[in-house]
Amino acid sequence: MVLLVAASGLYAVWFPRGGEVAGGGHLRSLTSQEFDAAVASGVVLVDFWAPWCGPCRQQLPILEDVARRVEGRAAVMKVNVDEQPEVAGRFGVQAIPTLILLQDGRPVQRFVGVQSARALVGAIDAAGAGAAGHE
Repeated sequence: MVLLVAASGLYAVWFPRGGEVAGGGHLRSLTSQEFDAAVASGVVLVDFWAPWCGPCRQQLPILEDVARRVEGRAAVMKVNVDEQPEVAGRFGVQAIPTLILLQDGRPVQRFVGVQSARALVGAIDAAGAGAAGHE
């Protein structure tokens, strides 16, 4: 993959609108129309990002790793704040990357800035254990 592309080109290569993220079959990019249904049940980690954000690009391979490690237990999804500002506004996102962990559509934990896979998987595991205890 060529990294020396314009920001708009980078978006087109890495994050097709409303679908799987190119090269990382475990991440899905959400539109505002898809968001509520996609996070309504189960444990979902949502990454609020923008294509021009260096730390967001740094977070991407970590998220791909997390998505592989939690496959079948949780989903990892992305929301482009430039294209879906209403979703970011609903969650009070003021800095990116912001990652919000949702359980059955409700926010249970928020991370701001680049996060380690260990921290994210730990939070997902804790949320999943909490969900199992309520069933």
